[in-house]
Amino acid sequence: MGKPAKSTIRVLRWIFGIPLAFAITVGELMLIARQGSLELYFHNYYMYMAVTEFEIAFSFALPVFLSSLFAPSPKKYAALISLVIVTAFIVVVLYNIFISSPQDFINSFTVNNIAAYIGVFAGGSIGFGLSYAVFKNKGWHRESVMLKMPEDY
Repeated sequence: MGKPAKSTIRVLRWIFGIPLAFAITVGELMLIARQGSLELYFHNYYMYMAVTEFEIAFSFALPVFLSSLFAPSPKKYAALISLVIVTAFIVVVLYNIFISSPQDFINSFTVNNIAAYIGVFAGGSIGFGLSYAVFKNKGWHRESVMLKMPEDY
């Protein structure tokens, strides 16, 4: 494969890698939502909260890790872009609640909602840490190019 074809593939992986990661995550979220209410399976409130937090953290760790998997090196930029998108999602949700009704915004800070917001940030952080652990020696950083100095000739 020639140099132009290789660079075209890299650009396509950057363009489609992050949206593909989020599309897979939306599919996973739809499967979780389709399974129904977890309250039917867990009659203990604390077990229900623990499973819900695990699902939230997993759901928001997945796009960060998958974007690093699909994007070419340096993979840390793909993970950072996904982490920013996840954080922007929470900001947009909170802003939408605040704009629709400031009173509902204040009332929305229940234990369940705060735990869900913490789960989103924890999931993004877990995804970033997992991406770093998997790809730290496989394209996490930009490949450094050794320049030849005149003394080397």
